[in-house]
Amino acid sequence: MNHLTLICIYLSIAILTTYIPFIGKYMAVANTLIHEASHCLIALLFSGKVHSISLFSDTSGVATVSTRNWLSRVLVSYAGYTGSSSAAIGLYFALFKGRYELILISFILLLIVCLLFWIRNLYGFIWTISFVCIIGFIVYKDFSILILHVSFLLSAIVLAQSVSSSFIILKLSLRDSKNAGDATSLANATFIPAQLWGLLFFVQSLYSAYYIFEHFIIL
Repeated sequence: MNHLTLICIYLSIAILTTYIPFIGKYMAVANTLIHEASHCLIALLFSGKVHSISLFSDTSGVATVSTRNWLSRVLVSYAGYTGSSSAAIGLYFALFKGRYELILISFILLLIVCLLFWIRNLYGFIWTISFVCIIGFIVYKDFSILILHVSFLLSAIVLAQSVSSSFIILKLSLRDSKNAGDATSLANATFIPAQLWGLLFFVQSLYSAYYIFEHFIIL
């Protein structure tokens, strides 16, 4: 089965699983973790502090951080959806290079760091430990076929969720601009309307998807 066929199959699976009650939400939290970890990384890069990450079964998440100034607060708020889109590009670049095991190892390292230092709620603990165990077992046993297919699946989930979650925040910003997560935080900090931030998140996620298809899929 060629590279393009695998990508199409797993993108289809990633989209279809969002409609499966338990499995879809369980898998989608992988993107939530990347989103929240992106907030934390930028906070640390700008001399802030990370207090906790909470992950929830409805695929939502919260990163509690402290920032030192206005600029770092804006960048931290902006980092979540941008981090997810950037991660999707990085994952498909790794697929393009055939670095399937690297994808799983990168997930394991991210999961362990977040588990040890930041994740503080029960569901977050359970989800992270279970995900580490599943991926870690596959890598430890060196199941080459599973490593290949799971890397395609995780990459597809991050790409699909990065676009769908940004679309959801765009809809929220249009419907209830005072309760639109990062878009609202950015609006409060910059006085630029939440609707414009929501649109920016969605547009950049679409551009990231376009970039992936242009450079790593349709050659």
